[in-house]
Amino acid sequence: MCRILLCLDLTSESNLDIRSHRLMDFLKQSDHLRKHTPGIKNEHDHQTHTDGFGFAWYNNHRWYTYRNPLLYSRVPDLPKLIRRVSQYDFVLGHIRHASESSERTLENTHPFYYRNHVFLHNGEIHGFPAKRNVVRNEIDADLRAEIKGQTDSESFFYLFLSKLRGFSGPRVETLMMAFLETIDFVESQFEWITLNVVVSDKTHTLVSRYCTPYGRHRPPSLYWNFPVDSPKRNLTTVDSPKRNLTTVGSSIPPEGLSGVFPKLIVSSEPIAHYQQTMVPANTLMVIENQTGNVSLSNIRHLRRMNS
Repeated sequence: MCRILLCLDLTSESNLDIRSHRLMDFLKQSDHLRKHTPGIKNEHDHQTHTDGFGFAWYNNHRWYTYRNPLLYSRVPDLPKLIRRVSQYDFVLGHIRHASESSERTLENTHPFYYRNHVFLHNGEIHGFPAKRNVVRNEIDADLRAEIKGQTDSESFFYLFLSKLRGFSGPRVETLMMAFLETIDFVESQFEWITLNVVVSDKTHTLVSRYCTPYGRHRPPSLYWNFPVDSPKRNLTTVDSPKRNLTTVGSSIPPEGLSGVFPKLIVSSEPIAHYQQTMVPANTLMVIENQTGNVSLSNIRHLRRMNS
């Protein structure tokens, strides 16, 4: 499986060295000597991820992306790239472990981009190559024409965008409904999926840690990271007292949780020099890009409510 990173920093932190160090620590998860996933031992988490990397960053109301199918250490101008990306307040990252059915090419490298939407994925739609056309036939024709690579991830992205067109109303609600409907369709066609995803537009970001409840499969690792000396941000529900982030258990309550996180780092493996807390399985995180408002919901509960 791949590795993903989300860094949102609305605190006007000016130390680019710290930001650059975070991005480099993330990239080093590509070829470190052993995987670092405290609290979980999962066959869906691999040690090395050497089949390309990419970043997306938000600036002046739009997303920009960089993708490279090479291992990060083989890119001559990497320091310049890291310095450039580090100056932005909202950055997404991906390092790739290619599946047997997709080559190491630029077209298969994340993040994927379409009209100010960006998408990256750590996981698998099991059996996708044999039923690729089943998914692609569900995608609107104009969006299907945008698919350049072979990955299940890119097809899931354009399927999500197709579903999104069918909803109207408040933006956050349409994003959530489209995401849930996309999961519903894919799970109706495939035995199981693992779906650690980041998808973002110019106002909101969805982050998931999810796996079909099948056999012994569990979703890949995903962590909150926060500075060692930072206050422990609280999450609340409408009718319960505040819950410290570090006390959130193995699942999200049906009523969900919410809080404000002006500095937020989410990653597949912990980032060095930060404390970490595992994101509960089957969680959907919704982030307001401009404010750091975060809500956490249980995906299975949301699907039952909307069925």
